[in-house]
Amino acid sequence: MVHYRKLIGRFATFPFHFSYTVRMMNNLTIMWQNRDFMAQAYGLNGALGLLLVLGIVDLILKGWALWRAGRMNKKWWFIALLVVNSMGIFPAIFLIFTNDQYAKAVKKN
Repeated sequence: MVHYRKLIGRFATFPFHFSYTVRMMNNLTIMWQNRDFMAQAYGLNGALGLLLVLGIVDLILKGWALWRAGRMNKKWWFIALLVVNSMGIFPAIFLIFTNDQYAKAVKKN
């Protein structure tokens, strides 16, 4: 019986091998078990919830702004929104200032 590594190559198991996934999950489990220590050590006790909410809001605003920039064929805005990380401020500004243009483009189609 021929071993599959000989057929595919030595890198065949790197990202997809079961032991890699188990090691990654063990690392996440260790971090989860030590979350209280990590929060106290870095002084993030009350801020973790706020950071989580801000991260979710930023993700939603950035996705919405990228979608609108793509639909309006604004290539440079799309690149700027993709590169600049401003915790939702830049995407919110873009969405506010392009609201009228987008409404006109939707009504025209």
